[in-house]
Amino acid sequence: MKSHFFCDACNREVASHLDHCPYCGVKFAGVRCPACKYHGNIADFEDGCPSCGYTMGDQITPAKSSPSKTSPRPSRHLRYPWQLPTKDIGTIAIAFIIASIALLLFYYIHNH
Repeated sequence: MKSHFFCDACNREVASHLDHCPYCGVKFAGVRCPACKYHGNIADFEDGCPSCGYTMGDQITPAKSSPSKTSPRPSRHLRYPWQLPTKDIGTIAIAFIIASIALLLFYYIHNH
């Protein structure tokens, strides 16, 4: 069975050999099982999840506390909180520069 991989950021299907999403630009850090959340290298998942054995044909039984609203499919790569899509980094840098200038002006006005 052919493995399918999906970007966690934009949920679009991507080729397994890529190191970033061609649609949204997020860099991939590994593969994550949608059933048990185990993560590892793509080679680990050739015959399904090495931890729980999940394959694309399996159905995930959602936890009773939080029912799943999406179809069960393996996520392409684990996205850590500190890994932002490339387009967001520029926005954050501009916001940081503006905030720094505002703080410097505030400090200057109140100390002179």
